[in-house]
Amino acid sequence: MQGLLIWRYFAGLRRRSALGALSAISILGVAVAAGAMVVVLSAFNGLEGLIRDLYTSWDPALQITPAKGKFIENATTAQLRLQAFPQITGMQIIAEDNALLRTDKGQAVVRLKGVDPAYGKKPGLAKAIVAGRFSLGNGAVSGVVLGAGVEYALQIPLNGTLADAQLWYPRAGKNIGIDPRSAFARRGVIATGVFQVEKQYDEHYVFADRQLVATLMGKPDACTGIELDLQPGADPDKVAKEVIKALGPSFIVKTSEQQHESLMRVLLIERLFVILAFVVILLISSFNIFTALSMLAVEKRRALAVLGAMGATPAIIRTTFLGVGLAISSLGASLGLGAGIGICWLQDRYKLVSMGLQTALVQEYPVRVDASDLWLIGTTVVLVSLAVSWLPAAGAVRANNAGVRAW
Repeated sequence: MQGLLIWRYFAGLRRRSALGALSAISILGVAVAAGAMVVVLSAFNGLEGLIRDLYTSWDPALQITPAKGKFIENATTAQLRLQAFPQITGMQIIAEDNALLRTDKGQAVVRLKGVDPAYGKKPGLAKAIVAGRFSLGNGAVSGVVLGAGVEYALQIPLNGTLADAQLWYPRAGKNIGIDPRSAFARRGVIATGVFQVEKQYDEHYVFADRQLVATLMGKPDACTGIELDLQPGADPDKVAKEVIKALGPSFIVKTSEQQHESLMRVLLIERLFVILAFVVILLISSFNIFTALSMLAVEKRRALAVLGAMGATPAIIRTTFLGVGLAISSLGASLGLGAGIGICWLQDRYKLVSMGLQTALVQEYPVRVDASDLWLIGTTVVLVSLAVSWLPAAGAVRANNAGVRAW
């Protein structure tokens, strides 16, 4: 009986011009808000997934750095302990620090990353080479692989001569005297390749042989970090906790997401603000539901009195009006979710909207519809509709009580 009463009141809205118009506007407002939220959150999911894929293909699964200081003093011991983990499929010793790259075109502070020659076989780096090849030179000639931004800023020719570029690194404990150049260790290098991944890397990073970097640092066995590759399907967070237990508190172990913690936090904050904005828009759109139910309560005053005389309790009256408000918002939410999913499918299938950036990694906006977002939107619509329907429902109960006493 309760369901039939809700349906009769809901279906009766469209037969009344004013109430029908208000209910139609309410449905349309909720549909637009829900559909827009699906599109916006799916765009966030697409961009976040793009960023995660980019960093996952480039960054190590786990990065180990010293908790204090710049260098890992007991790197050999750490390597032996790490070899006991079956989930670890690759291990690279890194010597990394800021350095000065000078050419006759200018100079720039770069992030010099010393690696072993096998480092260039990593899939993410191999795909990122856009000119030349990943070569760190030989014993006589030292090669470097430049980020595209570094190469563009300094105009370093590929496979040039040792006079084309020099790496400068400050000598530890060396005071600047009459000749400032004496305070720097220097090494002539040639550019062998150029990589392009993302602006953060392209404009700062330069790859060089780890022995060269160690020589510049004045430490033959210099190690500032250890990068680990994991088996497919391995849980980075779980392995990280096990590695921390094995190595002790003198090391810091970060997963790929933790290496970009600030960026992930910004994405999360932006997402929360978008959801809050959606709730505000939905509240404004749902105001018509409040108005329609209030008018319905006034119009049905005599009918409510009859129901009360027949034994309808206040709970039944309240539930009826809440059900009508929920039916209006549910219909709007269903239409909005369907439209939002359809728009996202069209964007994913036909690439309708472009980012408008020639240098973007992808030309079209990536979208990914997540089931959890649909549940979130649906739940929010239900809660908001119940909230805006509560006062009209309470008014209907009061009207019912007054009508019963008059009856």
